Amino acid sequence: MFGPGVGECIVVHLGDDHWIVVDSCRATPTSAPVALDYLRQLGKDPARAIKTIVATHWHADHTDGLAALVDSAPEAEFVCSQALQSKQITSRQL
Repeated sequence: MFGPGVGECIVVHLGDDHWIVVDSCRATPTSAPVALDYLRQLGKDPARAIKTIVATHWHADHTDGLAALVDSAPEAEFVCSQALQSKQITSRQL
């Protein structure tokens, strides 16, 4: 678990070089998504290792760097809450 509040980004190893990233925040001092820095420090290629990226909710402390994370793992499945697709949620200022 990573982040200023420890939990803004969670990186889970499922074995067999399969990884899931839940939410995103940026690392200090690189400003890259912390999950990318972590996997690279382990010698992993994020494009191959990350199989799923999950966005739990659209608060800035959980989505900062999310676009760069998705771009770095183009084959990964992207998953978000169905609630994020409803008119009630998307029409409101988050």
